Amino acid sequence: MVSSTEVCISEEEAALYDRQLRLWGVEAQNRLKRSRILLLGMTPLAAELAKNLVLVGIQSLTVVDDVLTTEEDVTYNFLIPCEAVGKPRSTAALSRIQALNPMVRVSALSADCNNPIPEGHTYDVVILTSNCVESDIANWIALKNNLRKSTGQVPETHLVLASAMAFFGVAFLDLGFHEFMAEEVLPKKRPAPSTTGPKKSQAASGTESTFVKKVARYSDLQDCLDITWSITSTCPSLSPKSIPKGFLLLEVLRRCTIADLPLNIEFLKSVWTSVSATLGVDSGFLSDEEFACCCGAPSPSVNAVLGGVVAQEVVRAITGKGAPYGNWYFFNGLQCSMTVEWLPKEDICLASATNSV
Repeated sequence: MVSSTEVCISEEEAALYDRQLRLWGVEAQNRLKRSRILLLGMTPLAAELAKNLVLVGIQSLTVVDDVLTTEEDVTYNFLIPCEAVGKPRSTAALSRIQALNPMVRVSALSADCNNPIPEGHTYDVVILTSNCVESDIANWIALKNNLRKSTGQVPETHLVLASAMAFFGVAFLDLGFHEFMAEEVLPKKRPAPSTTGPKKSQAASGTESTFVKKVARYSDLQDCLDITWSITSTCPSLSPKSIPKGFLLLEVLRRCTIADLPLNIEFLKSVWTSVSATLGVDSGFLSDEEFACCCGAPSPSVNAVLGGVVAQEVVRAITGKGAPYGNWYFFNGLQCSMTVEWLPKEDICLASATNSV
């Protein structure tokens, strides 16, 4: 979490961020103002994330992508202008990102998103957006390992991995050991009975809110992907019947290759036959509609919804305001439903014995 060291907010910033200052306070805005974010990949989903994060008033955003802009990028990415075809996507989006908030320092680097982060560059949050086929998941794991080597056994850098394929969206968060202030609603303490005057009723006097410091332990990505779902398991959380459908779709997609793109329903069903047998899940558990989610052109609505939710969680991670909901987010754009899970189930929020406000 970003340090809460005081930073002076100018009158101009106070006017621009007036609403959010009222919403989460000066200390939280200071944390945002000190935060440095690295965004790897200027995909349509990344465009939504960049927009949302720059508007809240972070210190800096660095965009990395060396893929050359195509007509498809211009069609689906609102940050890339028509005249940028043939230019690196990171630099193509730079001017429109900067125009969103001149108070944020925005920079672009034309480099491979999968290259190790250079030494000497420190970021509070690293976000990678991509597809989620076999090679992409390998890149996710490599990025996590790279961060671990750079920052020690428990990375201080928050890691966010996100993907949107057609109408299917998935995001994974690894915040390490994350401290946050959670609101708890407790019964109001009754006042001491008066020793003088008429006796008053001792009926309940309502509730009051208090903020308690807590810690959430986030699982490593590899541990999540290596979960063993057993038919004979006596633990309900590890039963195949408890597997989120979004996670099953991810299991199917990460067995596909770049050569298999664009995907179609029949191909995904053939992959699912093998996956379902391995997991011990009835092959009818996923319908054609679930597979259809992963086929077709990018969906602006899916990018907008997932980008909004993930950006919100990044803000909460930076400010330490509010309890996290989970480490996996699965979005079905055809059903317009979001599933949030802690995987493995054992990794839940742990209350700290210190600091209540």
